[in-house]
Amino acid sequence: MKSMFYDLADFAKTKIEGGEEFTAWLSGETSEFCRLNGAKIRQAGTVQQGGLSLRLIKGQKNAEGYVSLSLVKAEDQERVASLIKTLRDQLAELPDDPYLMYSTDVRSTETVHENKLSDHR
Repeated sequence: MKSMFYDLADFAKTKIEGGEEFTAWLSGETSEFCRLNGAKIRQAGTVQQGGLSLRLIKGQKNAEGYVSLSLVKAEDQERVASLIKTLRDQLAELPDDPYLMYSTDVRSTETVHENKLSDHR
């Protein structure tokens, strides 16, 4: 997921126009599951899902949106491009935000939670 996030952030940079800035936040998970019924395994599988929150900023205006990711690069790039266009259209209608403050220093944070089943039986 980390490389996918960097790819989408780099792609978003190519869609940003003069005077615009953006922040991005990715959430995602890969889970393995097993459904039981009557002490028998009825279904086992893996679920992979993700979403991207993007905030577009221009001057003292900002708009934020979210897209669910398909985890297919071309489709996700299309979704991000569409989201940026939507946010840009919203910015044109929004008043200035007198409380808008954001850091212009590039910062990254990462949180990874690895969960394991307990040994209790």
